[in-house]
Amino acid sequence: MMEDASPAQIAGNSAHTHATYRIQLTPNKHGKPGTTFARIIEQLDYLKALGISTLYLSPPFEAREGSEHGYDGIDPTKIREALGGENGLRALSQECRKRGLSMMIDWVPNHLAADPKNKFMEDVFEWGEESEHAKFFLINWEKEKADGKLIVPTLGAQIGELVYDPLEDGTYQLKLHYDKETGKLLIQYWDNYYPISPDCYEDLLGQDPDGQGSAFDKVSSGKMLRPFAQFQKNPGNSHESHKKAAENLYSGLKDEYKGNDAFRNRIDGLLAHYNSKEGRNDFLALHDRQNYRLTEWHFGETDINYKRFFNIKDLITLCQENPEVFDYTHSTLLKLIKEDVIQGLRLDHVDGLADPKGYLEKLRGKITDIFPNDPEHAKNFPIVVEKILEGEEKLKQDWPAQGTTGYEALNIVQGLFLDRKSESALTNAYQDFTGDRRSFGEILAVTKKDTLAQTLRSEISDLATLAERVAKDSAMTRDFSNDMLRVAASLIVCEFDVYRTYADRDGSLDDEDKERIQEALTRAKSQSNTATYGKAIDFIGDILLGKPPSEKNHSRNPEQAQKDKADFRWKFQQLCAPLMAIAKENTAYYLYARLRSLNEVGGDPGTFGTSTRAFHAFNTHQAAHHPLGLTTLQTHDTKLGPLTRAIINAITHTPEDYDTLVEGWKNDNAKYRTEKGPSPVDELTIYQTIIGALPLDITDNTDDRIDGFRDRMKEFTLKAIRESKATTNWINNDPAYEKSCLDFVDHLLKKGSRNTFLLELLNFRDTILPVALQSDISQTVLQIASPGVPDIYQGIEQPTHRQSLVDPDNRRPVDFGLSADKLREWTQTPPSRTELAKDPRNGDLFLHTLWRALQVRAENPELFTKGDYTPLVEGKHLGTRNGSEVIAFERRRGQDSAIVVAPVIRGKDAAKIGEGLSLKGIFNDNAALSVDLKDGTELENTLTGDTYTIKDGALPLARLLEKSSVPAILMEKKRGWIKDTPEPS
Repeated sequence: MMEDASPAQIAGNSAHTHATYRIQLTPNKHGKPGTTFARIIEQLDYLKALGISTLYLSPPFEAREGSEHGYDGIDPTKIREALGGENGLRALSQECRKRGLSMMIDWVPNHLAADPKNKFMEDVFEWGEESEHAKFFLINWEKEKADGKLIVPTLGAQIGELVYDPLEDGTYQLKLHYDKETGKLLIQYWDNYYPISPDCYEDLLGQDPDGQGSAFDKVSSGKMLRPFAQFQKNPGNSHESHKKAAENLYSGLKDEYKGNDAFRNRIDGLLAHYNSKEGRNDFLALHDRQNYRLTEWHFGETDINYKRFFNIKDLITLCQENPEVFDYTHSTLLKLIKEDVIQGLRLDHVDGLADPKGYLEKLRGKITDIFPNDPEHAKNFPIVVEKILEGEEKLKQDWPAQGTTGYEALNIVQGLFLDRKSESALTNAYQDFTGDRRSFGEILAVTKKDTLAQTLRSEISDLATLAERVAKDSAMTRDFSNDMLRVAASLIVCEFDVYRTYADRDGSLDDEDKERIQEALTRAKSQSNTATYGKAIDFIGDILLGKPPSEKNHSRNPEQAQKDKADFRWKFQQLCAPLMAIAKENTAYYLYARLRSLNEVGGDPGTFGTSTRAFHAFNTHQAAHHPLGLTTLQTHDTKLGPLTRAIINAITHTPEDYDTLVEGWKNDNAKYRTEKGPSPVDELTIYQTIIGALPLDITDNTDDRIDGFRDRMKEFTLKAIRESKATTNWINNDPAYEKSCLDFVDHLLKKGSRNTFLLELLNFRDTILPVALQSDISQTVLQIASPGVPDIYQGIEQPTHRQSLVDPDNRRPVDFGLSADKLREWTQTPPSRTELAKDPRNGDLFLHTLWRALQVRAENPELFTKGDYTPLVEGKHLGTRNGSEVIAFERRRGQDSAIVVAPVIRGKDAAKIGEGLSLKGIFNDNAALSVDLKDGTELENTLTGDTYTIKDGALPLARLLEKSSVPAILMEKKRGWIKDTPEPS
């Protein structure tokens, strides 16, 4: 029996977190086992053997029934019962501790499901603005047309249709329901139940629709019940007294219904009346008396009066800046940290918070309070934030977080493995195929404007109303109309080139954000046509920059004006982030198909690849500022898996062949297109995606497994064309266009020897596959050895999961046993790398490399988490004429060092990759790497076991690459590479 590791050995030791493994929790469903806490325990020995230090779980808190991702939480104070509950989570943590593993969870501070099963929302539905939980959410009760109600866009049609038009069986979708377990009357819409306001009970129960007496007349204990039934809100009474009276009412009704046949019959008669054709007018009148208004879901874009997460109406934003909300929602989380159940946090979408820095400071402060005698542990408790950095943007240095979740590392690393010399050729091929000559930046500018005018028009309207309120406070600005301010705000927000800025409540900004705002204002003014809009832009700019009012600007209510300005700044910043995300990731990425591997979260499809110099500069910054931030190649949010991207990247090494091929397919497959589509962009997207994602074990056009892949591609295609919003979308579907695209995929992937398209695609894929497989291995070793903590996404060890598509495809179940069996076999009998390399497409060579690289890191955690970073080669091609090069750097801490070497094969050299991914003949025979080591030092390639001797201060690169065929992590031979490797169970 292994002894439990102490908190200091796990969470307190920052070096312990040297590799995370992300697992997507899912409940059991339809008799099929999910990924629950109990089932994860079965995989812990495997994860330990793989070289993982930290189990990283998707959100484990109570979520909507059946949720497969957990981001639609309904109670942040409870661990999800369908996964095993809090006891299950504690048992998992205990088992992790026995193996020396820590556990990190994905924490969602931004939002909850806008669902009546969410007890906070249920209370808001029941009591409206009076609810003590109304302050938990960003709800604009004063919004025009809301009439002080919460607008709930959830209906499948307008309410009149659902109230008056019966179903085929004569019943109605909207009806009155009585819950005998709680004693409450509810409005039912399918599986959703919305509470009736207590104000309505006296009228409801006092009705006598058929002359049989009211429900009150049938109450056996009327003396007790009637005072509660005559409940009325009294402005002089507290909300607590109102709730107590209502609870007594519900309790009395429940008892009466249970033990009084006459009362039960009258309740049933009441329901029968309201749910009958004759009672439909009464039902609608009852609905209109509630604290909420159910509306058709389409109207969420315009009428919604609560802040959504992005444009998802089913998720409502939490007010974490409210101390009461923070304390309540974090109560269980902080308890789990205090009791050492969890040892790290990943914060979901930090840009959605009103004040990310303030939130992080408060969270770190609470953790410091938990560990008053161990400030170092509190300071180093791992917190990483999901934050997308654009271009040269860096994570704010004053944020108390270890770093980001690693999207920037993903794009920097994968960008090395395409041939940047092919940019012009592939741009021309894309433009010729589609006829669209716009740059990605031009497309993004359009999608931003469209997103703001359509998807987020409710949010920009609310912002304009708030700006108008500020403007009317002074005679100098009161002439600005709502329309002027809406246009001005729209122009400004569309010109931001980052997700958002970070003004605090008082308007304080750092110099970097001030400059970004000023640049956006300048660009916005260049877009406006009149001096009036220019002045309105300046007015809004002054608010954003926190400028004090001029002497001429006589405020009638300075205190309220300052509050309104602060609200405006926060709402503006919280609008910037979803605008960028929706317009870029969820729209423009699907409208631009030059090279789909670049259309990745955190990436810029307009930037064609990464230079070696940029890679080293990024790693140097990471080592200095965020050595414990995550690095990743795939997450649950990525658009494509790393191998899918690597194969698509390989197109750049032979752009002419690719151009000829897709032009031929365009002609040959014209017979499968209809007048509706697919469009050229969608057609090219389909071609590239099939090239990258067609499973490697499919090698001919008659393989039965093509059927399964065709289903996956159709699901991807439907999502892609709806996300692009060019012809169809999630709200207004174009069934004819969608059918044309799905039928097109059906034809392309029809199994059979006559499918020449599939045969040509397989031949082309197999031609570029060697360089893709080599790149796939190289980028993984770079991820693991570079500064930061490598995050391994579930199943990435297996080709089928590295070739994933966008969610939900990337959440497919993983057979961990496949990889565990391999590790067990290799632990007992070390394999021959030469044998593994004979068939690199089966994934064994990749898994072996991943395993050994993670083991090296696990055996040298201080070196890789705290070690210095020194580039060893910067831009030298080492004798190859085709752009191939070597990425090389040293990690050093004290007397320990590791030299990392990764070949990057480009252009015509891609065709020279030999059997077993041999690189023989690609690099100059005399190529050598200068290193700061004594002559005679013997180095071992810890990934292969080969040894090399330093001579004349250099490492013979040609021999290294020819022999190894894959990247190397070189350490002094006397150190060895592995100790006490546990066997996977």
